[in-house]
Amino acid sequence: MHLTSLPKLLRDEPAVLEVLGRSSAVLAVPEPARAFTIAGLSEVSRRSPLVVAVPTSGDAERLVRDLTTFLGDDEVDLFPAWETLPFERVSP
Repeated sequence: MHLTSLPKLLRDEPAVLEVLGRSSAVLAVPEPARAFTIAGLSEVSRRSPLVVAVPTSGDAERLVRDLTTFLGDDEVDLFPAWETLPFERVSP
């Protein structure tokens, strides 16, 4: 099921409009609404691509799955996790 018309409803949301003009921003959103809010930001923003960082691979996979519901399969990409730890001397 695709809900691709829903993110357009955020066009007039003050919190979304406030972060649009910034080069980086923090927007506190409850987890159940994150994908919807990110999809809304991507819908109303002129910037492309929109990059979102999450703490774990599981969170990333879940967010990608949720975002494709709002944006469609062709609009969302997942960067694979590096196979190295942050302080290892091996280049990723």
